[in-house]
Amino acid sequence: MRLTIALVILFNLSAFQGILNAQKMVKFTDYTMTIEGTSSLHDWVSEVEKVEGKAILIEENEKLTDITSLELKIEVEGIQSGKGIMDKKTYKALDSENHPYITFKAENLKTITPSTMEVSGKLTIAGKTNTIDLTVAYTYANGTLTANGKIPLKMTDFGIAPPKAMMGTLKTGDDITIVYNVTLK
Repeated sequence: MRLTIALVILFNLSAFQGILNAQKMVKFTDYTMTIEGTSSLHDWVSEVEKVEGKAILIEENEKLTDITSLELKIEVEGIQSGKGIMDKKTYKALDSENHPYITFKAENLKTITPSTMEVSGKLTIAGKTNTIDLTVAYTYANGTLTANGKIPLKMTDFGIAPPKAMMGTLKTGDDITIVYNVTLK
């Protein structure tokens, strides 16, 4: 009887250890991210300079099988166009004084294949939170996840009035696209 109990305990501890080994906490180690949009004068691009993120990955047989947690934080005043006036209008439109970060928190990994995943989560911009769905292309090797994609959004969906300049003659379009390539290790 003692031997049976000892074997059951040992088996359960071994199984638990296997689960722990399959989980991996990773952080953003490298990234490129831009925000692209249009205006009545020309298209524009802003670089996202300050991004933080972390995730908990589940792997089995060296393959990514799940993401149990994913959080991303973008510093609003780390969004740079190279044009001071445009940057100031961006920070004002995003209300950076009251909402210094854009955040994303994954809630559900809907599907995962060896090269793509569909994720839904909460995106908060300028204090307004919406649920969004993402299709992400990725590679996973040696515990490193590299993901890329595009996220089309409308500023007005987040309560943001598209910025204007030159007494309203220069108008920013409502549609923007976040383009990203991130590495988590």
